[in-house]
Amino acid sequence: MAKRQSVARTGRGVLDLREQGLRAFQSGHYDQAIAAWTGLARTQPAVAAALAEAYARRSRRHTAGDAQIHDLRQALALAPGEVRYHYQLGLALHRAGDLRAAIRQYHEVLQHDAAWPGVGLVLALALLEQDEQTDLSTVPGSTPTIQAVLTPVQQLLCGNLPHPPDESPMSQLWRGLGMIRSGDPAARAVLDDRRALPHASARLIRRYYAGVAAARTGDVAGALAEWERVYQDAASVKRPHRPWLLQNLAAALIQQLTAQLDADDLDGATATAERALTMPIGNAALNALLVQALDRGAHAAARDGNWLRASQLWEGARDIVSSSVGLGSPRPLHQNLALAYESQERWTDAAEAWRAMLRTKPRKTAVGADTADARTPSPEQWAWVRKRVIECYKRAGQPDEAVVVFRQAVKADPADLDLRLQLVDALVANEQEQAAINELQRMLQVDPRHVEARMRLGALHAARGEWLAAEEILRGVLAQHPQREDVRRQLARLLLMHGQEQHRFGRLQQAVAAFTEGQQLAPNDYQFPLNLARVALDQRKPKAARELLDRTLQLAADQPAAYLQVIDCWAVADNLSEARAVLERAESALTLTPEFYISLGVQLLSRDVSPGFINPFALPQRRKPTVGPWTDFAQELLDRAVALRPEDGQLRLAIASALIRVRTDLALTYVEAGVQMLPDDPHGFMLLGLVQAMNEQKREAKKTLMRGERLARQQGDVEFATEIASMRQQIDSPFFGLTLQMGPLLDDLDDDLDVDDFFL
Repeated sequence: MAKRQSVARTGRGVLDLREQGLRAFQSGHYDQAIAAWTGLARTQPAVAAALAEAYARRSRRHTAGDAQIHDLRQALALAPGEVRYHYQLGLALHRAGDLRAAIRQYHEVLQHDAAWPGVGLVLALALLEQDEQTDLSTVPGSTPTIQAVLTPVQQLLCGNLPHPPDESPMSQLWRGLGMIRSGDPAARAVLDDRRALPHASARLIRRYYAGVAAARTGDVAGALAEWERVYQDAASVKRPHRPWLLQNLAAALIQQLTAQLDADDLDGATATAERALTMPIGNAALNALLVQALDRGAHAAARDGNWLRASQLWEGARDIVSSSVGLGSPRPLHQNLALAYESQERWTDAAEAWRAMLRTKPRKTAVGADTADARTPSPEQWAWVRKRVIECYKRAGQPDEAVVVFRQAVKADPADLDLRLQLVDALVANEQEQAAINELQRMLQVDPRHVEARMRLGALHAARGEWLAAEEILRGVLAQHPQREDVRRQLARLLLMHGQEQHRFGRLQQAVAAFTEGQQLAPNDYQFPLNLARVALDQRKPKAARELLDRTLQLAADQPAAYLQVIDCWAVADNLSEARAVLERAESALTLTPEFYISLGVQLLSRDVSPGFINPFALPQRRKPTVGPWTDFAQELLDRAVALRPEDGQLRLAIASALIRVRTDLALTYVEAGVQMLPDDPHGFMLLGLVQAMNEQKREAKKTLMRGERLARQQGDVEFATEIASMRQQIDSPFFGLTLQMGPLLDDLDDDLDVDDFFL
């Protein structure tokens, strides 16, 4: 009983394979049909015949001659009496240049069927290729028609000029080919015959040799045009591109591109390169020139601000480099493409380009090993690229996409710790800090000494204010890798932040300890002596503070921000003479800009401002102008800024915008002057109206805003006009005061005026 069941199961299995193969064959899935039938062909003649046909049909899909020949030999092994397979194998061998084997197959065809269509012609042609002196009348299967067709071919092969009997298009073709063979320069005119020919092959041959004739006369552009047309026409009728066509195309393109690039004809070179992209020739020298032309053209387009054109050209260059060998890494092209996409606000494309750049990151080398290629980005630069991936996905409105992408990548290759780091960065950017910590801890289970993972974990602890945990991690990393400058910098930055927090809470000794240790790690960072000086001032140690502040300026003699911070320290200590001395030192060491003086003046005026209680139903209270040496000093600084650019109305508007939360009375003075100098600027009127409202001049503010709205509409800026109108309508609202005190209107105004450019 069991035996009968086993036999039944076996029978069903065989039947299933036959049916599977038949379904695959009928669907054109010949690979699957061959796999299903191969085991059955030995015992089932019908399956063997079907398998032979599957091999024969699959052979037609191959573009490579070797694969075609292999499949046809398999078909013949299964069905040796099938004449069609002999004929098809003969043609494949003929195209591959194996004339002897092709001739044998043609003879096999004639032995089985002397009237087989076409075999007499291809046999005679193969014999002529083997021996141009062959007597065509003696070739098996030859006919008078075949002899008439091949006689001009034989004359060409023997070096004789064909003498066609008439002026028909076909006769002209033979005449032109003979003139090519003899080197006659008149061949081009003869082959430039555009009358219809009876066969597509003849048309392709005529165009190809018209290109050869043009090249021989030095007309490379003309030759290239003919060969490009041959390439396109052959593709349209699905004919294989002959090697000699590809070789000539490559040679002509190289010559034309070289001349165009040498002449700095970027427009011509990029046009040539773009045409070449439609013809994948596979020539290494040509590919190198194409990449050069496309890259130079893209850079030129980017300089002109035409980012769409630049991205199109870089896409072509990237595709060539990515599919070729010996052209270097596509990394720079991915980077350029990402920047071009960002400039077009194509955020998803930009994110994908940055990700493609990340995939070119080389595998890890030993710690401290020299980088083989100086152009390879540093760890910090790779980290920046990861941030761009995340930022672009966020701007594309897909904040979770980066997390999804990196999770999928990690799932596919969980042993790739670099991918896990990228996932951590994406989680942090997506405000999933705990998930990032969990991922880092999983990484450290795999590699407890992984430096980047430990540094990231330390940074996350620091962001949470978990200073001791962060310091413990980073101290451990530094102990194991004392040569790692990035670890030293991160630990120093951590100690700086921890010390600043201790200082804010009045723990002066702990702050000093943190700053001192950080200074040992980063002795050239001016922030450490600066913060130690701040603590010294709180400890009533002016002498120590002075020495530390002097050290600060020695370290940062070329950094304007350091002078601002040192002057602020002396303002805290209420030592105006020291503050003036530092300003003089800055003026002798640097070329100070109006922006420096504005920043310093507003900084000093801000010291007199306290937040106060926010009344949601009133405009911000006007602060009484303070009078004293520091106020005079601040006014002097603002005057110096104006003196550097006395005709600049935008500068006055920027000063007013900077003063708007500090001294609305002073802001009004500057904005009035700015609007007087810029009577056609609606942004200035918007700022003036706002400042007037803050100075309790509501009626004047409404008039000013109405004028600004009118100007904006006259200039075609409907969106900004609507914004001004909205502000004018809100002035009488009880919530307008709260809005001003919370700041969003001021922030928007700052953006319009580019005030950020005025601050360091």
